[in-house]
Amino acid sequence: MNERTVFLAALEITDPAERSAYLDQACADDANLRRQVDALLAADARSGEFLDVPALRQLTDNPDVTRTAEMKSDSKIDLGYLTPSAKPGSLGTLAHYEVMQVLGQGGFGTVLRAFDEKLHRMVAIKVLGRQFAATSPPRKRFLREARAVAAIKNENVVQVYSVEEQPLPYIVMEFVDGTTLQDKMDDVGPIEIPEVLDIGRQIAAGLAAAHALGLIHRDIKPANILLEKGVVQKVKITDFGLARTADDASLTQSGTITGTPLYMSPEQAKGTKIDSRADLFSLGSVLYALACGHPPFRAPTTMAVLRRVAEDTPRPLQEIIPETPDWFVAIVDKLLSKDPADRFQTAQDVADILAERESQVKRQGTVRDVARVTDAKSRGRKISSGKMVAYLGAAAACLLVGLVAILAGRFPRNLERIPNDNSVAAVQPTRPTVQSAESLPATFKNSIGMEFVRVPKGAGWLGGGGRQPGETKVVIEQDFYLGKYEVTQEEWEAVTGLNPSNFVRNGAGDDRLKGIADADLKRFPVDYVSWDDCQVFIARLNKNERETGWVYRLPKGEEWEYACRGGPVDKFESAFDFYFAKSTNTLLPEQANFRHDKGLERTCRVGSYEPNALGLHDMHGNVWEWCEDTRVGADGASHRLTRGGGWHYFSVTCRAAYRDTYPPSGRDWGTGLRLARVPVGPAGAGTATTGPDRKAAEYVLSIGGEVRLHGVALEIQALADLPPGPFELAAVMLRGNKQVTDAGLAVCSECKNLTHLDLVETKITDGGLAHFAGNKNLVVLNLAHTAVSDEGLAHFQGNTNLTELWLGVMPKVTDRGMAYFKDCKKLTKLWLGGNSLTDKGVAHFKGCKNLLDLSVMNTSVTDQGLLNFQDCKNLKVLWLGGVKLTGTGLASFKDCHDLTDVFLDNTNFSNSWLTHLVNSKNLSTLSLTKTTASDNGLPLLKEFKHLKLLYLKETEITAAGIDGLKKALPECRIEWNNGVIEPAATKVP
Repeated sequence: MNERTVFLAALEITDPAERSAYLDQACADDANLRRQVDALLAADARSGEFLDVPALRQLTDNPDVTRTAEMKSDSKIDLGYLTPSAKPGSLGTLAHYEVMQVLGQGGFGTVLRAFDEKLHRMVAIKVLGRQFAATSPPRKRFLREARAVAAIKNENVVQVYSVEEQPLPYIVMEFVDGTTLQDKMDDVGPIEIPEVLDIGRQIAAGLAAAHALGLIHRDIKPANILLEKGVVQKVKITDFGLARTADDASLTQSGTITGTPLYMSPEQAKGTKIDSRADLFSLGSVLYALACGHPPFRAPTTMAVLRRVAEDTPRPLQEIIPETPDWFVAIVDKLLSKDPADRFQTAQDVADILAERESQVKRQGTVRDVARVTDAKSRGRKISSGKMVAYLGAAAACLLVGLVAILAGRFPRNLERIPNDNSVAAVQPTRPTVQSAESLPATFKNSIGMEFVRVPKGAGWLGGGGRQPGETKVVIEQDFYLGKYEVTQEEWEAVTGLNPSNFVRNGAGDDRLKGIADADLKRFPVDYVSWDDCQVFIARLNKNERETGWVYRLPKGEEWEYACRGGPVDKFESAFDFYFAKSTNTLLPEQANFRHDKGLERTCRVGSYEPNALGLHDMHGNVWEWCEDTRVGADGASHRLTRGGGWHYFSVTCRAAYRDTYPPSGRDWGTGLRLARVPVGPAGAGTATTGPDRKAAEYVLSIGGEVRLHGVALEIQALADLPPGPFELAAVMLRGNKQVTDAGLAVCSECKNLTHLDLVETKITDGGLAHFAGNKNLVVLNLAHTAVSDEGLAHFQGNTNLTELWLGVMPKVTDRGMAYFKDCKKLTKLWLGGNSLTDKGVAHFKGCKNLLDLSVMNTSVTDQGLLNFQDCKNLKVLWLGGVKLTGTGLASFKDCHDLTDVFLDNTNFSNSWLTHLVNSKNLSTLSLTKTTASDNGLPLLKEFKHLKLLYLKETEITAAGIDGLKKALPECRIEWNNGVIEPAATKVP
């Protein structure tokens, strides 16, 4: 019998003595089974407090709070693995992380808040408890699952930055400054439907990313949903502690109950096999709880909850909150179908339909009830139209019919319509017509607070100024919206998560910000963004806002000038240079931020100066504003248009007619953007360009990979983030991807400007690499852990700009394959470890004098082969483990004075070898594991005063020798035969 069978049987026995006797007989000598059953019974006993303790807390043990939280210091918390720190307020250090606070502790271990000293950011660290770290299966599972979750790259999933194994296994994660969804529910109770849609859409998007990699969360609940602080509420899924890949789900699911009972799926409650649709049931439970304030399945005990989840129907939402829309009820009911086949089949389906509802609610203020559940006691139910409420206006009626079509026709295999008198025929949803000028509001504000002003259609004249009227007539055929202000740093960061500006705290222009309040600084225009960067920002904004009938883009040059002059103007009015409430040909310092004797010499808060007649601020000065148009630059290359002048330019460049151009990838201190919001149609943005780079990028993203574009600082992780205009693909990153195939990579055959290619741990063969033969611009190539052979490497001959070449652990690669890289003399990182290479192979890299990182570990290279690297004076990291070298071989690196990390484990090491490293004064890591290092070499070892990590396991060094090392190197962590010597505490001055 398994633990579930014994547990359920024991629950039926109320007498303690009888229950104990039953357990003695059922578990017999299986102590592990008894412990597991006792734990389940204890959890059930705790849940008896259901009516006295908030339900969502008593059944939840959630130590994975990767967020701000207050936790009192507890002397019982084991922090012995931390190295003492001299910094005030620090609990100690873990590697290069300064631990500041204990966020939570549970059965698995501890969650810490720490500061990453290398990347200068706050992180959360989950440390596995010692009792589990010492046991192989839990340790391996912890690390395996952490690495699987680390592969998820999605803004709605807490990012795993690093997975480490020493001194205890730990995961370094994104620190989310905010609270949990559970906390929000406890504070405010039921949440309004528009916000429920926003939260649900983001949860579904995060699940879609996890499911695409084969990961099932298995414990979706409000306590595992974080709400990040910010202008825009960002939702992030955390605690993948129960996550499993679909492939190994069977290892843990047979007869085992996993997850939180209040939100788990029926298949989890029954202990049967699950797939990704179990997460969708849990999502349905979360949506139900958000709408009415409590989960759908409640009962006095855990067992009763499990039975309700598996068998019962929750109380209809509209009995609790009567105004709950029918269409929302239909979505939740479908998610809560007992049979997985009756639910939505993918998280992306759910994300899409919630996004559509969210868009309609934003636009109309509400979405009319269009589909009512016909049988309140069934799941996988059929959807009918319900009673429709009349709308005022034809456009609203179109929306109503379109919504029925979406519910009834979007997922035809999963949502049936009953063909009776009350049903509404499914039709294709029609795009709502754009409102007329008379009905368009004069202003508009989107979900992140960006303000727009309506620019009325009409005719104007371009090019005028200096008392000379314009000679180019322009006709704007439709009203459109233009940003009331230039895009601010706060708005850019809300969309991208980054702030590239120079005029920011700790930025290049920080010295010019004295006396500026943080609240004002957030409203400074974003600067140092390229035209390409703007395209990524716009793509993400359009994805987030999803405003049917409207799209954001950069203004065209003629739209910008038309709006700058105040909209429709006659020819006489176009003869001015600067436009405010009154037009003028002289720009005064009190009117704009530009270069003059008493100028600010920096950007300033948007809206600091008077607007023009339309209410648009800073059309003159502050930052140059990118436009959509392409122009040929003075160098003959394709440039992009900029308008409006900037803080560091004289007033002549701020004239309404003045135009400048700049390369689309160019960035400087004075260039930002202002957005246009235009109706889709004749005045819309048009369709995305096509081309080989776009096709390749779309393929990579569609299978879960990542790309980078030339001139764009942001990493692209989703199809919606690709800019609509033309671009050049710079990087293809498919590390560990299980879906990429040789045939699929054929879309890359015409991409000639790739600089980065990462195919680590994929199933790509020589045939797949043939598609990259025409690209000769690679800078980074990583094919480690693949089945590629010498023939595949031949396709990369001629990539002489390579700086990083990673070819480790490729069993089919030989010396012959190295010849294809003999002209790559710009290499800084070269990893060849784990291959069948000899001196002949590495000879092709002689002359690579710029090498910083070299690995030939576990190859057949000898002293003679290492001579090829004796001129690499700048080496910092050297991996020679498993190489049959002598002191002569190591002597090839005696002039490498900048070495910081040297690995000589499993070599024929002799103590005298250390003399070849004495000039490496900055050596911080040295590994001599599995060598004959002995006490005789200690005098030399003690001279390396900057050592931080010293590996001496399986050596001949004695306890007395280690004691001497500890005294000589007090700041060094030493791993040796009898354990680990942690660095001594640094005294506080």
